[in-house]
Amino acid sequence: GAARRRLFGGGADGGAVGLAGAAGVVEGVASAGSVVRHRELPGVQARVSARFRRFMRYLFRERRLRNALVMALHDERLAAAAAELRGRKRLLDIGCGVMPHRPMFERYVEQYIGLDVPDTEYDASGVDLFGSATDIPAEDGSFDVVLSTSNLEHVEEPAAALREGSRVLEPGGVAIVSVPMFWHLHDQPRDFYRYTRFGLEYILEQAGFEIDRVESVGTFWTVAATMASYHAFEFHRG
Repeated sequence: GAARRRLFGGGADGGAVGLAGAAGVVEGVASAGSVVRHRELPGVQARVSARFRRFMRYLFRERRLRNALVMALHDERLAAAAAELRGRKRLLDIGCGVMPHRPMFERYVEQYIGLDVPDTEYDASGVDLFGSATDIPAEDGSFDVVLSTSNLEHVEEPAAALREGSRVLEPGGVAIVSVPMFWHLHDQPRDFYRYTRFGLEYILEQAGFEIDRVESVGTFWTVAATMASYHAFEFHRG
């Protein structure tokens, strides 16, 4: 048969999966309804508490700031994987959103193509191709790189999505995949899965990929720090 596709595996923290994993946050950190309530305090204590909550609101109002530690580790691994693509021709970014990783990859490939669903909640002005992870409007073997970052947890049928990615990837092509093992609920209700290293390896091999490597991103302290940031964010909302 055709040469098998190669995967630079992606993943999460806590001994999980991940070259470029969206790693490091424990499920339930900011899960539905997990709000830390504050008590009403008299006098000076109440004023201090209110000021503290305003400060926390300012500090954690941006999701990117709350995710800063995790994303720095994630993007460091992703950049290392991107550098190995020098000379590749066409890259497909599945579930591209606003394509935050485009500057990282387009210097190494001839063409960077972003794919997203037509009803994406993100700004679609830069999207090149509309479709879904399980139904990509492209011929077999159209790309020599497939990129999927923190996308598989939002797909109802991840095995089908990986088979579709393998279909549009030419023999000898490379897939770079990152998934979470520990992460809070997000983009609800389209948040379906978390992956262990072994689960990810299994569905990738079933889809026809030959795994080059799988690396974890982050440590216990990454989990703890990001957990604390999300709980602080929930506290100020109390």
